[in-house]
Amino acid sequence: MPKILHFEDDKFLTGMYAIKFKKVGFEYVNYENPTKDPASIVKNEKPDLIIMDVIMPIMDGFEATKLIMADEAINTIPIIGFTSLSQELDVKRGMELGMKEYLVKAKFTPTQVVQKIGKMLDVDVKTEGINFPPIKPNYPRPSIQDDLLHQKKIHGYKKLYITLSIIAIIVLSAMLPPLLMPKVKSGIAISDELRDEILLAVDTHFDHPIERMAVLRYQITEMEDWQGEYHNRYIVEGRTIYGIIFNRVDAYQNGGIITVPTLENDLIIN
Repeated sequence: MPKILHFEDDKFLTGMYAIKFKKVGFEYVNYENPTKDPASIVKNEKPDLIIMDVIMPIMDGFEATKLIMADEAINTIPIIGFTSLSQELDVKRGMELGMKEYLVKAKFTPTQVVQKIGKMLDVDVKTEGINFPPIKPNYPRPSIQDDLLHQKKIHGYKKLYITLSIIAIIVLSAMLPPLLMPKVKSGIAISDELRDEILLAVDTHFDHPIERMAVLRYQITEMEDWQGEYHNRYIVEGRTIYGIIFNRVDAYQNGGIITVPTLENDLIIN
């Protein structure tokens, strides 16, 4: 019975190859890493062939191959490099160190690897019917009715989310405009009636949605001596956070009526 010594730290992979080799009558031994003295492991196990991974903890496969080939008592045992490293330089290095074959894991199935090793050892292996035991789920498989119920639940949740989103949009649409209306702060002592009159006159100049959201308060300031005449003239400034001026409207009062001249460059002039 040929004996295979496998240096490989992937437990899933070694579990799979343990099944494969035992099915064809091979003895299989695995070490997760070659420690610091791989030669002593080989002498103790006395394998007919060594499968060598390259990337392993403690010592890589190239260094382990080098130490094994340096020992005359075991350097005739064939070593197969079996790794994920597929660069030409890696292949060349493995062969130069004494590997008989260099196989890339992604390019060979477990059955092909077993067949290849059987040929190298001149052993006729029959790999037909080598299958892994089926994995039985530890949970009940869903029926068609369960699947339909699941789809109905998902559809119902979608309807609920859409309805709640529409309700939220309606509520916010009703609540936000009053909340976003700017506060009024006068820099002068004026009556509420005059204040409302001034704001009503300049309201059309602050009706842009972005401006409504940006302006936190209105600042009203009285100005006099306009164009050589005295008028009840006021500046209304829309101020954002930190008191930055967003827009400015120039309004004036004649005979108790507030009028707003044409807006040009955010400043109303006559």
